[in-house]
Amino acid sequence: SACLVGSEMCIRDRYKGWVGRLLNIDRTVLTNNRRKMSAKYACAEFLWYMHRNAPLEMIAHYAPQYTKFAESNGQVWGAYGKRFVDLIPELLGDLRANIYSRRAVIPLYQPKDLIAASWAKDIPCTLSWQFINDNEKLCMIATMRSNDLWLGFPYDVFVNTCVQRYIADLLGWECGWYQHQVGDMHIYEHNIAGADEAIHANWDMLAPAKFTDLSSEFELSEALQLEEFHRVEKPVSKVVSGRNSMIASILNCLLGNDCKWEELNHVNRRGN
Repeated sequence: SACLVGSEMCIRDRYKGWVGRLLNIDRTVLTNNRRKMSAKYACAEFLWYMHRNAPLEMIAHYAPQYTKFAESNGQVWGAYGKRFVDLIPELLGDLRANIYSRRAVIPLYQPKDLIAASWAKDIPCTLSWQFINDNEKLCMIATMRSNDLWLGFPYDVFVNTCVQRYIADLLGWECGWYQHQVGDMHIYEHNIAGADEAIHANWDMLAPAKFTDLSSEFELSEALQLEEFHRVEKPVSKVVSGRNSMIASILNCLLGNDCKWEELNHVNRRGN
């Protein structure tokens, strides 16, 4: 057990060099009677990732605690959108030119982050996303320098696999496996009791029911505009369908007053 420098929270358990793989990404939502994920926050985080400007007010609307990560200019230093959205065309071009490319990597952690580590309030936990063709399917390797097993890990798997689905859709490929690898996987002292209870609780894995239906109208940019209008200007009724039904389902969740996982997924039971 070790205390983080400058933090009152202590790490109880950690694993160095953790690697896990989902052989398919049909089941990416962990539900547990003790560890309950917020569907609305998970969906908001994905759209925030995909926002080029990554506005603080967007994610703070769904997770007010994010304001503590803002710098004096009101921006979140480690926000992902501004680091990778403009690279998507290059990523697609590389994979279309060579479907077996080993260069299709999105670098999220950058040299400037090491320089800013002493003063920035938020440094990217994710180092990179690599996209590779394995058996004619788009697979993804997410590499993280640090991951909180209790708080961050469940959301990271959901959001990262949404990114994987989105890129696969743009390429017209099917999705393959997803690999999550972490330099320092850890859990904090104050979450140990909850984690122990969660291990012995009933749990389900949920599978996105509509995320593979791509016959729709909504583009990601339109979804981002509609979310902002709903949040800032005037509430918008739920949409029915979209070009990428994953985007439409996520948008529906954010437009609803009480988004539940059941609106996004159907249940596939695992465990007891």
